[in-house]
Formats: sequence, C-alpha cells, structure tokens
Amino acid sequence: MHYLVKVVKQNDESLLGFHNDFVHVHDAQLVILDQLRSDIKALSDELAQVHDTVKNEADRLEEEGLLRKPSLDELKEQRTSVKVLHLKIPHFNQIEHETGRTSMERFTLGAAGAVGEVVRLSDTVKDNYSNLLGFFGEDESMASNEFFGTIRRFVAEFLAAAEQVEREEKAKVSLRRVLSLFN
Repeated sequence: MHYLVKVVKQNDESLLGFHNDFVHVHDAQLVILDQLRSDIKALSDELAQVHDTVKNEADRLEEEGLLRKPSLDELKEQRTSVKVLHLKIPHFNQIEHETGRTSMERFTLGAAGAVGEVVRLSDTVKDNYSNLLGFFGEDESMASNEFFGTIRRFVAEFLAAAEQVEREEKAKVSLRRVLSLFN
C-alpha cells in the first residue's frame, strides 16, 4: 500500500483526496441489498393480503347496504394528474379514481402505488449495483455489504498508508536538514 501511495503522490497528488468521493461507503456497507429487496417483496405481499381482506369487507358492507357515500374530504383524496398518451401528448385533468369503497380500501390502494414505486426504485438500485460490480470486475453475486465493506477497508488502509508516507517524508527532510548542518 505504501508503494501505491508513493506512486500516486509522484503522478498526481490530487488523487490522494479520492476518499472524498466515498463518503457514503460506510452507510452503504450497512445495507444488504438482497435483504432489503426481500423485505420490500414481503411488504408488498402482506399489503396485497390486507387489501384482499378490506376488499372482502367492503363487498360484505355493500351487499348488506351498509356502505355510505364518500364524504367531501374523501373525494378530495382523489388525485388529478397529467397523463401522457401513447403519442407523448400530455392530457391534463385526468382523475385517478381510487375506487376503494371504504377508507381502508382506499388506503391499501394508495399504499400499493407507493410500494410499487419502491419496488421500481429497488429494481433500479439492483441494476445500478450490478453495473457497479461489473465495473470493478467483481462477481455479480457479491453481497452489497461485502463489496462496500471492502471499499471502506481499502480507503481506510490507503489513508493510513498516506499518513505513514507523509511522516516518513517529513522525517527524511528533517534528517537532511540536520545532516546539512554537519556538512
């Protein structure tokens, strides 16, 4: 590692600050991406079960005539959005009706949309992580915490070696000064 630090110093000292590009590596080491994705999948499955339960309850209430009309506040929960048609033409004021007949059914529908977005984002993270592993020439099955732990250890060891090299260089300069006094 000392040799690497010396080569970097000789060629481009600005590279010694590379650790500033890795400030989030410690936090990333704490995340196990596969476990996170598994937890998201479990949450999605549990939410689907809850939705089925509240849908069945809403069906029962509707059959018994016990379902009330939505209140004004509940109607305000419906969202207006801009939809882009297949020709990439924006179509304004399309109302996304959350068709839930009860507040819980509407909640589960809204939560399903949010969880769906989390699933999409986690797929993007997984793809980016796979690309990162490929960039570093690592096995695609390498766990994220293991990869980022390796990077964190490398950065720490590099910084320690850089400090050691700096101390050695200062000692050499001091020794040269002392020797020049005697010559």
